[in-house]
Amino acid sequence: MKKVNLIAKKVVLLMFINLFSIAAYSQFYINVGGGYNLGIANQTLLNIANQTLLINYESTDNIQKIENVKTSLGKGLNFGLNIGYMFNGNIGIDLQCSYLLGDETTGEYKYNYTYFNNNYYDFGKISLKSQMFRVNPSIIIASGFDKLDPYAKFGVILGFGSITLNYLYEEYENNQLQDKEVVKWK
Repeated sequence: MKKVNLIAKKVVLLMFINLFSIAAYSQFYINVGGGYNLGIANQTLLNIANQTLLINYESTDNIQKIENVKTSLGKGLNFGLNIGYMFNGNIGIDLQCSYLLGDETTGEYKYNYTYFNNNYYDFGKISLKSQMFRVNPSIIIASGFDKLDPYAKFGVILGFGSITLNYLYEEYENNQLQDKEVVKWK
């Protein structure tokens, strides 16, 4: 019985010393940052009918000019906040939150033609924009070396994003607006 009490006392003493050392070393930190994400993996997006969604199209007098518009939905301004706490020289926790305000990419459609002495002009514009809020809780494990202190973060990223599509279509006959359609989808 005395041996069990002695072991229990040693465990309690070690826990107290450990808690005291954690309180003596603990460090709280906050980082605020921002930047611009470049569109690295630019691509041509397809719609449901497997047709190119974003193009620049111009047709006048049976001459057609078609250009694919490439975009990256991860391109744009990025703002972030990072809050962390190191319990000791080796273990800590970190919470990173960031917001992406994506750039808008636009494709246009212009079509001029004459039919029974009437001049027609069709105009369409499609624009895409993305937004994302990310939360990244992590555990930090550091080596604790003096001169060079490598560390690793282990965690999960939770992302909540949206894509906004705006579509405008106008049809003119002899420079008079005949039809207009506006669609906004998020």
